[in-house]
Amino acid sequence: MTRRLISIALLCAGLASQTSAGDYFILLGGGAGPASSEVSIEKNVEWISALLDSRGHKDHDVLFAAGLQDPTRDVKTNRVDPELSGLWLPIARVYGNRARLFEAFHKNTVARSANAASRENALDILQQRLTAMQAGDNLMLVYNGHGGGSDEDPSQHHLRLWDNTSLTVADLVQTLEQQPPQTVFRFVLPQCYSGPFLRTIHQQLSIGESGPVNTARCGFTAAPHHRKSEGCTEVEDEREYVDYSTYFFAALDGRSRLGQALTRDPDTNGDGLVGLNEAHFYAATESYSRDVPGTTSEYFLQQWQPWYVRGQTWSYPESSGDGHYALMARSVAARLGFPVDLDHVMLVREVSGRRTALEAQINGLEAEVRALRQRELDLRGELARAGTSRWPELRNPYGVNFNALEPENIGEISAWLQSRPLYTELESVQNEIDAGNVNILGMERDLGMHLRILRWLELSRLEYFLYRFGSGAEISSYESLQHCESWTGLGE
Repeated sequence: MTRRLISIALLCAGLASQTSAGDYFILLGGGAGPASSEVSIEKNVEWISALLDSRGHKDHDVLFAAGLQDPTRDVKTNRVDPELSGLWLPIARVYGNRARLFEAFHKNTVARSANAASRENALDILQQRLTAMQAGDNLMLVYNGHGGGSDEDPSQHHLRLWDNTSLTVADLVQTLEQQPPQTVFRFVLPQCYSGPFLRTIHQQLSIGESGPVNTARCGFTAAPHHRKSEGCTEVEDEREYVDYSTYFFAALDGRSRLGQALTRDPDTNGDGLVGLNEAHFYAATESYSRDVPGTTSEYFLQQWQPWYVRGQTWSYPESSGDGHYALMARSVAARLGFPVDLDHVMLVREVSGRRTALEAQINGLEAEVRALRQRELDLRGELARAGTSRWPELRNPYGVNFNALEPENIGEISAWLQSRPLYTELESVQNEIDAGNVNILGMERDLGMHLRILRWLELSRLEYFLYRFGSGAEISSYESLQHCESWTGLGE
């Protein structure tokens, strides 16, 4: 422990102050097109932009969806009209898509978003800001939107940008080759499958090869390479938002996005400021979601472990329970009802057992929903054929003859569909599908919390072994990444 404290002190003494005058921020947001550019993304970008303004960073860059110059209605929302629902829902159940019955679009209102959040514009603004940076400057990239990837090549995981373009891990690493010396690049990427972006600390992105570490880059992600994250909903009610950004930036703001008090003080080291790492810890422990967040220093630990540490999977030395990873694990474990007096090995076993049970339950429910969907298709087909035999216009909902139907025709069609015996069964099947999906989401969130505990317990073990077996250079790289992540340029 003495060795660790000395190295941290030397590190902090040798680095520039964290209150650099040259702080640059880039906010990217939106979907690949209007259909995937949900209103929650717009609200997140506007909220984070307002936070940056309140911290004096009024010249930050924003690229959102189609931008303000393009008149495209580029934000999707969902506003239910109860009166119209009674009229149109039966037709949507049989012929359309219930989830899209009240789908609506509006032009985004993100104030600074002059240009579209396309690959070309994103790379251009990144290159401009990197070129402008001088020694001591900081650049932070924050994205809100969707992600995608490849199981075969993590360098191809990407941000899904406007006009069906993308920015991959490899693109970002290549662009960061222009990063000037003695500057720092940070990122917050809460999209699905975002974990591989932690690999930007390496120049070598091939699978199984870590390469040298660049500790002037660091960041945070919401999910591993194979998991979806929370967020991206057309629901406008912000009380329902449980995504990583909602908790991360609330910690930096000192209050929730609704202006309410936080569930706890995120300033864990008591210095009066909230670092990005503390915002991450807050999001990871206080949210209840399917997210399994990660950081670059955590990724470094996982990549570091030598063969003789990998072989000690069930070895949890008592002193490995003293660090922040173990404290986070035990905090969340207690929240989930695990006994507080379990040692590390028993806690791993208990959590692993419940994880396995949850995964089995999720698989079982998903199979039930798939079977229900097949029955739904069969019922819809029979009802649609019967309805079309009476109203041939229903064959083509985009045709002029369908549009010529009078409102009373719509009411007549809906009433007739509801009178069919198969309609009652269809309604029941669709309600079961909805309930099943709600249950699956709840279990996915339960699973996410258990996966966090297991991740933190493993990280506590790896950190212990790093300080026992790691070289001075390896420990220095780890602590440099942690220092990068602890930046307090936004927290108050």
